[in-house]
Amino acid sequence: MSELADMIRRNMVAMGEEEKEACIHCGTEWYRIHYRDGVCHQCQQLGRPGRTELAARRRTFRRTLAFGALVIGSLILRMVLR
Repeated sequence: MSELADMIRRNMVAMGEEEKEACIHCGTEWYRIHYRDGVCHQCQQLGRPGRTELAARRRTFRRTLAFGALVIGSLILRMVLR
């Protein structure tokens, strides 16, 4: 029985030492192992994106914005050179 108690105590100590992380959407703190890509289970169920998807969206937005600026710039240049 003492082996079981030792094992339980070691697991509790290990859980206390495990790092906690805050959800990137709602801020709920929990053990990192339970979060996927920085998002808690409840936010995952609501379909909120994780860090990887947000970074991909940011890159796509920047590319789109850069392309839009290029198109607008070329149109303005054409108007000026006429």
